[in-house]
Amino acid sequence: MKYWPFYSASVMSIARWHHIKVAPLCLVLAGLCAGCVSSTKPADDLGFANALHINQFVGCYQNRGDRGEGVPFARLYLSETIWPKAEMVHETIDSIQVAALSDDELRVSAVANRKIVRQETFVAGKDFTFTSGQISIAGESRGLAPTEPGSLVLGLAHTSTTLGVDPEGNGRILGLGSLVGTVALVIPIAFHGRDAIRFMRAPGVCPVN
Repeated sequence: MKYWPFYSASVMSIARWHHIKVAPLCLVLAGLCAGCVSSTKPADDLGFANALHINQFVGCYQNRGDRGEGVPFARLYLSETIWPKAEMVHETIDSIQVAALSDDELRVSAVANRKIVRQETFVAGKDFTFTSGQISIAGESRGLAPTEPGSLVLGLAHTSTTLGVDPEGNGRILGLGSLVGTVALVIPIAFHGRDAIRFMRAPGVCPVN
């Protein structure tokens, strides 16, 4: 399955809770309250702009995103979001270049030292959905079970991703995630996360089309 750029927070990001290492305090508080909520966003987040055409996504973006403080679950690098299973050192990717091939096809390239190191084409209706000026990725769900030593969570995790541009033309991702279940089969837990990440445009960093 292909993952559209600028963020598809995979269910594995929330599944780290399965090992109770990401936010142990939240798990402790689960016994004292109905749930735990995490929300992060970059400073001066502008929200989504109304993009009327996928051509408005064309451009060059920094690979490393900008997000606020908190307990984020979304992936920080665009390349990791686009190619989550690829054998790539995502920290070495400088930028992501987006080019329009047609009204429903976008070519996405990973750029390192001004050279394209990976490239793939994504098609609307097949790899992503474009509605109301935003690109949506189908949500992912995964069951969690205490199958490893030290893991105590049994439940269901779900994530979804929306991509757009902000009023200044920068890339913006909104990832939503949730985890419901029990700790040690006794303590109920509910986690809900909202993670916004901004990817600045970086003209001059990508090769010329």
